[in-house]
Amino acid sequence: AQYPVVYFWDDNHVIRPETERAQPLLKCFGSQPKNLIEIGGGPGYVAWAMANAGHAVTCVDLLDELYPLAASAGVTSVVGDAANTGLPSDSFDGYWSFNSFEHLHDPDAALKEAWRLVKSGGLVHLDFAPIYNSPLGLHAHYEIGVPYCQHLWNTDDIAKIVSSKDLWNLNGLSIYDYRYIWSKNSNILKTIYFSEEKDYNGIELISKFPSCFANKSRDLDYFTTSKLVVTFRVLK
Repeated sequence: AQYPVVYFWDDNHVIRPETERAQPLLKCFGSQPKNLIEIGGGPGYVAWAMANAGHAVTCVDLLDELYPLAASAGVTSVVGDAANTGLPSDSFDGYWSFNSFEHLHDPDAALKEAWRLVKSGGLVHLDFAPIYNSPLGLHAHYEIGVPYCQHLWNTDDIAKIVSSKDLWNLNGLSIYDYRYIWSKNSNILKTIYFSEEKDYNGIELISKFPSCFANKSRDLDYFTTSKLVVTFRVLK
């Protein structure tokens, strides 16, 4: 009762290109038409906005769910794995992914695939949240309002409440893991922008139930870093 569910899905929402989310991409890739690829784009709302801005966009996702108006705008849909798209090497000027890398079971392999797909000097832009150990990291906030529920409760009890099995399709990686992946690939991908955003929602639960957290980490960054934004330049 102290942490009510505040997120909900509105079935009456308006389907439209995500022009606001496309703004940082337009700054990143420029206004001149380019051949771009999006990973984990789902219905392709961001890809749709980028296509409307004049770019040629390929949207890769595990599911074939591209929205028809996105296809009408010129977005190409490819059903495939982020770590093995099957697309030709050096065929794109740029690559982006929103809120997908926390779901990928091998983000290191996906990053290497991004390097293979993008031409030398091209950009790879990742923006994703929330990562697993952060307050909303279980991605169950449509049904559970309690922050850090993935640390406080066992999975069997959570499964009784969370109906969507898709919520479990998470890689469980920590901020330490992502930092290591960025460093590991620094010889092929040069970081030109990087930010780690914090979420202190529910931080009082860490002090209230320390035994649920202390055996995982004593570093507050581990539990409060929620969003990662990074842009790489491809080196070949």
